[in-house]
Amino acid sequence: MYQTTLIENITILKKNCQLSSTPIRGVKFIKLADHQTSDGSFCEISRLTANRLNPVPHFIVKQISFSKTLAGIIKAWHYHYHQDDVWYISNGQKLAIGTLDLRQNSTTLYRMNITFLNGKSSHLIYIPSGVAHGYATSKTPGFIIYFTNQHYNSRSPDEHELPWDFLGKGLWQTPKR
Repeated sequence: MYQTTLIENITILKKNCQLSSTPIRGVKFIKLADHQTSDGSFCEISRLTANRLNPVPHFIVKQISFSKTLAGIIKAWHYHYHQDDVWYISNGQKLAIGTLDLRQNSTTLYRMNITFLNGKSSHLIYIPSGVAHGYATSKTPGFIIYFTNQHYNSRSPDEHELPWDFLGKGLWQTPKR
C-alpha cells in the first residue's frame, strides 16, 4: 500500500479550487446499457474476472456496500488515502456528483467537477484515492452500490472529510427538473 500526498488545508483549497468541465485525471464515468423489459429494466453492472471489474480492470473488489440517502441530502466531501471506489448508480436517479482532486502530484490538482446525472442511464463511477467525492440527492432518495478495493477497518478507517459547504452552499444545487 502507498500513501498519496494530499492537499487538505481548507484555506489553500478555497484559494485554488476551480470548477471545470475538463475531467479529473483517473476519474471515470462509465455509462451502462439499460435494457427495458415488459416489467421494468435490466442492467448488467459488470462481469468479474479474478475479482476485477471489467470496465476498470486494475480495480480488485474487496468489499461491496449499499447506501440509501434521503431526498434533498448532501453527502460531501469525503476522501481516502488508500481506497479507490467504484459507484453503481442505477437509472431513475437524479444526483449531482462532485469530485475534487486533492492529489499533490496530479496534473489536475485543485480541479473540481460537478456532474449531474439526469436519471436516464445507469453508470459506474471510478474514483481513485486522493479524489474527494460526494453527491446531492434531488427530490427523491439516492441509492448507491459501491465497490471498494479495501476492506473497511473500524479501528483505523481510511475515511476523511472536508466540510460539505467549504466551497459554498450553492455548489450542490441540483438543476430544477
